Amino acid sequence: MTRRYVAQLKAADETGEATVALFDEAARGLLGASADELAALRDGSGTDGGKAYEGAVKASQFSTWVMRVQTRTQEYNGELRRRLAVHSLSPMDWGVEARRLVGLIDGVGA
Repeated sequence: MTRRYVAQLKAADETGEATVALFDEAARGLLGASADELAALRDGSGTDGGKAYEGAVKASQFSTWVMRVQTRTQEYNGELRRRLAVHSLSPMDWGVEARRLVGLIDGVGA
C-alpha cells in the first residue's frame, strides 16, 4: 500500500489568508518527502522522540511558494461553499517575479 497526501493548509499573502486543499503531488513538493517517508519518520521507533518528523513538517512552514489555486463553489444544505485546491506549486523564483512585476509596471505606463 502506498500512502498519499490529502491535506489542508492555511496559505497567506498580502491580500489575506485562505485554507486550501493540498493533494499528493503538490504536498510532496512542499514537504520534500513522500507520504510513506514522512509516515516512517512519524511511526519510527528511533531515539529522536519524533524530532525528525517535527523537523520535516516545520521546515515547510513560513516559506514562499508560487501556487496555482483552483476554486470551486459547491452547494451543501442550501449553503454555497467555496473550495480551494492547489493545482500546482513551485518554489518562488524572485528574479522571475521581479521581471513579471517590471513588465506590469511598463505596461501601465504605455
